[in-house]
Amino acid sequence: MNIKDLYYFQRLISTQSYTQTAADFHVSQPTISQAIKRLERHFQVTLFFRQAKTKALVLTPSGQQLLLAANDIINNWQHVNESISHLRQHTLRFGIEPSVSEHYLPALTKPIIEQDLLSSVHTVEMGANQLVKQVLAGQLDLAISGNLDQTLDERLAVTPLRPFKFRILANVAHPLAKAEHRLLQKR
Repeated sequence: MNIKDLYYFQRLISTQSYTQTAADFHVSQPTISQAIKRLERHFQVTLFFRQAKTKALVLTPSGQQLLLAANDIINNWQHVNESISHLRQHTLRFGIEPSVSEHYLPALTKPIIEQDLLSSVHTVEMGANQLVKQVLAGQLDLAISGNLDQTLDERLAVTPLRPFKFRILANVAHPLAKAEHRLLQKR
């Protein structure tokens, strides 16, 4: 079994046609048939049957399970290929929250420009939730987020950066506007 067999299986179920699947991959129809047979031999199951009246391919429970797994495997394989391609091109895919970028991006950009690496960094700004999703999906290599709740996901490697000063903005009529600075600093 190889990953191409999973691609063939996935497309066959989508197209419902051996001929169309073979044409999509520029291979012969027997190549697709052999791939399906390899998968069925490997798992020792029948993956689908052809409905008598409509000729539709109907997945067995094992076929349904394999299709779900094949979708995940193929998506992960594509992410790995993209990541390795970016590494080969020496491109860093970097995400940052807009609210954080004004504090960290200037400090990060200066050495990147000085080392003539700007063309090797692809930077995007987006919210914390989207940054986490894209890092976990392999669409970003790293991200800077100010949202501590999002960094608690155990699938993330989190490195704290130096703290920066925040300011409290309050309406002049609000009690916080009248609080002494030293009281706010103790909290």
